[in-house]
Amino acid sequence: MQKLINHVRNCNEFTFDTVGEKSTKQLTLIQIQTIPQQLPFFVILVELAHLPPINSLIHLQIKQLFELIFKFRNNIYSWVPLRKEIYPAIIYQWFEWPIETSVSITVNEWATELDPMYSTLSTSKRNKMAHYAIYDCFAATCLIRPVTLYWTFQYVTKINILDPFQALSPSSRANNNSANTNINQRIIKNISDDIELISDDDDDDDEITVN
Repeated sequence: MQKLINHVRNCNEFTFDTVGEKSTKQLTLIQIQTIPQQLPFFVILVELAHLPPINSLIHLQIKQLFELIFKFRNNIYSWVPLRKEIYPAIIYQWFEWPIETSVSITVNEWATELDPMYSTLSTSKRNKMAHYAIYDCFAATCLIRPVTLYWTFQYVTKINILDPFQALSPSSRANNNSANTNINQRIIKNISDDIELISDDDDDDDEITVN
């Protein structure tokens, strides 16, 4: 956990996403992708239904993570306005307030643990849900970076696939203020039918290991 905190401390750009429980519609999972200046990046999955005790060390470390992420001058990207995404988590007191897609798996049983040590889900279904949560952050990052950085189509065709996942150098960010940028859903409305849904993928036994 300390390794993750140290990593986040050196990041200034993040992508946020959230999903809710199918039966209650309540926020149950927060996905955070870091965008560091140098790879690797991390995707953090916070399961709100299975948090550690509030007085435990790991709970305090989660709070520290959120405080670092929401610090002044950080850039945070999200599918919808961040206040709407993150407001239900205010009860956990991880940050100060106010803060400066609809597919089947989005409303799945997210209150069921994704941790293979405790989950009652099958390996295949657990992997699909974890993959969806991770790739949803990837999609937001890949769409928003070319827009906010004004990349031309010609430039996009020549970049390395990992370029959108790396932050700008400090000199390039010098004139930028802190930002909360959301992606207009209408931008991808016309291409949604061409995207293969993760829920339609074939079953597999790929494991995800988070160190």
